[in-house]
Amino acid sequence: LKNDPPPRFVALEALREKRTGFAADERSSVDILEGEFPHVDFSDLHVERPEILPGESNAAVRARCKSFFEGDFPTFQDDSVALVTHKGWLRELRRSLKERVDAGDLHTDFDMNDWDQTLYKNAEVRVAKIGWDSNKMTSLVSRSVENALGSIVGDRLRHLLEERLGVDNENHMKKTLSTPELSSFAKEPFVMHQSLPPMKRT
Repeated sequence: LKNDPPPRFVALEALREKRTGFAADERSSVDILEGEFPHVDFSDLHVERPEILPGESNAAVRARCKSFFEGDFPTFQDDSVALVTHKGWLRELRRSLKERVDAGDLHTDFDMNDWDQTLYKNAEVRVAKIGWDSNKMTSLVSRSVENALGSIVGDRLRHLLEERLGVDNENHMKKTLSTPELSSFAKEPFVMHQSLPPMKRT
C-alpha cells in the first residue's frame, strides 16, 4: 500500500546456491556486491562461520536448508517474506520437507504431483502459507503464482457479485457472469493484495 514501508532486502549465506565449484555457482566478493547493490543488507555475509567449500554435496545443502528453516527463519517478524534462491537449494529444501512429511512431523499441500521430485523452472515463483507452533513449522500450503492470483481474483469477484447483485449461490453466480449488470463494476479497479490475507503464523 502507499503508506507501507519499503521492503527490506537481506542477503543470507544460508540461501546461497550449492557450491559445485563451477563459476556459475559462485558469487562476487561481498565488497563488490555491496557497491553494486547498496539497497541490500549484506551484514550476514560478514558473520564469521565455517566456510561453505566448493564441491558441496546435496546432503550438505539439505542440511543447510533444514538448519535455516529450524533456526533463523522462525525468528523473522515479518508477516510476508520472499525467499529468492537457486534450483539446487530449492530441490534439497523440498527433499528435507518430504523427510518431515514421511516422519509425520509436517503436513503439506501442493498443487502439483511429485512435488518433492519436481525441479523449479527458471524464474519460477510460488506462494506458500506456513503454519507454526512454538516456532516449529507444522504445515505448508504451496501454490503456483498463477493459481494463487486466480484464487484472489475469484474471491474478489465472488465478493463483488454478492455485494452488488445479492448472489450467494455458486450456480447462480456462474449463470450471472455474462449478464449486463457485471459491466457496471467490471471496469472498476481494485487492489488484489487487499483481499490476500497476511501470512501470519498460526
